[in-house]
Amino acid sequence: MTDFTDFRNSAILRNPTTWIVALAGFTYGGHNMYAIREIRRGEGTPLQTPWLLTDRVLDIAFGGTIQVLYLLCAVWVIAGLLEDASVWVRQAIVVLLYLGLNWLTQYL
Repeated sequence: MTDFTDFRNSAILRNPTTWIVALAGFTYGGHNMYAIREIRRGEGTPLQTPWLLTDRVLDIAFGGTIQVLYLLCAVWVIAGLLEDASVWVRQAIVVLLYLGLNWLTQYL
């Protein structure tokens, strides 16, 4: 892989399973960020925006976007290193890297 065009056309990025994992990650990240902010709001933390609905939408969007970025980082690594490997091997390693990034960011 030499540039972004090669990454965009890589087999692992075009694999539908990658985007199913991205959708699940977006849902997980959005719900997680929403739950954290709701707990803090319950403790008395003020809203970040004038409206509660906007605040909640931003929490879900930000949390989900972070998870998709973690997945894209994992895909970037695999697209550069294991492009010729089996589809199942690539996908399994992408999911493991993605879960590892999640674990690492929660405990550091």
